[in-house]
Amino acid sequence: MNKTQVCSKCHEEKPLTEFYRRADTHQRTCKSCASAAGKERYAKHGRNRITTSPIIDKSNIPALSEIVAGLESALRAKAARFASDPLEADDVYSAMVEAILTKSLPTDNTVRLLGRANWAATEYLNKKRTYDYRVNPSDDDSEAFTVRTSADRFIPRRRHDTTRDCK
Repeated sequence: MNKTQVCSKCHEEKPLTEFYRRADTHQRTCKSCASAAGKERYAKHGRNRITTSPIIDKSNIPALSEIVAGLESALRAKAARFASDPLEADDVYSAMVEAILTKSLPTDNTVRLLGRANWAATEYLNKKRTYDYRVNPSDDDSEAFTVRTSADRFIPRRRHDTTRDCK
């Protein structure tokens, strides 16, 4: 009943107790190889976080710009649905095009490109909303534009102190 597994790093057959568990399966790398990899990574980078910068392939941009030119009307319509005014629609459209040109490949299909455009528009609007809130949160006039409905006129209003001392 002793089950074994081959490690993907050292290619040795070891019992399953030598592998970390995740949910109902075991990892493919044994505990000793995983520990050695962590120590090697720590020796190389210390406590600094390993980050990767996005690599933009400039040779893809001409082909992608032709694809974006073919999708321009769909992208503009999508930007108009995300925005509340024409100037904001232009900003959303620019964010969409930038995301497609920098993060896509010419071999990506149209559905994937439009999905990336949706993602870029959502990200742009979230960043804009966060920026607007953090820069000047006191300028929120949303309460000033509340509209009273006709039913509100018939609801009786109470005075400030409606409780009476009953003695």
